[in-house]
Amino acid sequence: MGAITPAARNATVQLQLSNKKGKKWKRVATTRTDENGNFNFSIAAPTKSDTYRYRLATTKGLASNIQSGRIEVQVAPLIEAFGPGARILGADISRWQHPGNAPINFTQMYNSGVRFVFVKASDGLPTNFRDAHPVAVRWSNEDVPAARAAGLLVGIYHFAWVPKISGDALNAEAIRQAELAIERLNALGGYRPGMMPLVLDIESSGVSRGVKRNQVLQFSKTWLSHVEARTGRTPIIYSNTAYLRSRLGDASLARYPLWVANVADTANPGATRARGCIPTVWTRGGCDLDWQFWQYTWTAPGRNYGIARGNLDLNVFRGDANQLLRLAGF
Repeated sequence: MGAITPAARNATVQLQLSNKKGKKWKRVATTRTDENGNFNFSIAAPTKSDTYRYRLATTKGLASNIQSGRIEVQVAPLIEAFGPGARILGADISRWQHPGNAPINFTQMYNSGVRFVFVKASDGLPTNFRDAHPVAVRWSNEDVPAARAAGLLVGIYHFAWVPKISGDALNAEAIRQAELAIERLNALGGYRPGMMPLVLDIESSGVSRGVKRNQVLQFSKTWLSHVEARTGRTPIIYSNTAYLRSRLGDASLARYPLWVANVADTANPGATRARGCIPTVWTRGGCDLDWQFWQYTWTAPGRNYGIARGNLDLNVFRGDANQLLRLAGF
């Protein structure tokens, strides 16, 4: 909507969109102005999220006048529930889903029923120890845009490394790693429709030998609060039930959404066959774990989901399609 200047009644206004190469313009709507020179278009949105070039052209009864610009259109994807228990199905990936440097076929992943994917984008271990962070950067730079183009909702996760230090030095390390994750988020387009909150992956394989429970808690709380303050969105915690019980038992963490790993043969991620109910600060009573995402298997056949070979982690979302879309910024 808008108005022409000077005001003129019954002037013809065209809305035109350009093709990708920007060499041809296609008329998509035509209208006439009212007595005050106002005009209003109502057209169907494109079916694909993208940035479109447009122009308004007024010609009839006036000197030729053209105004151009760009408009970003975000189309919310269709979210169906193809996972166990009629829940929305998702996956999570890292370097291990690129055997032999093979790319992932995200279109096949989407066609197999997956509707969201978490991608490893950063690693806290210093690069002089191993190449975990550079490799995460390399593959997330490829995987995030490819997954989005295939219609998947995307989240990125940071694999935490908790060294055997304490006090201010540990806080500084947590902030360093939080900034690493934020830097990757920004490099991948930041928070925009289709992007889920940042995830802190905190588990025993990322904790140095001899680190105590209070150090794990200090690191986690510092990372989470720093990311929330810097990005304006509440991050997600990922861990397994054993680590949640033994190392993350601080009530202040319960306000962060939980992505829980539990691949035991059970229909409830708050319990295992061997141990029964697993009490955590996210447990609301009995075996009722307040989870948002559940990683329920590590051994899905990757070939069924666009992976060249090997296994794939699969997840489900606890809520409905509208809740997942809101979480992804739609």
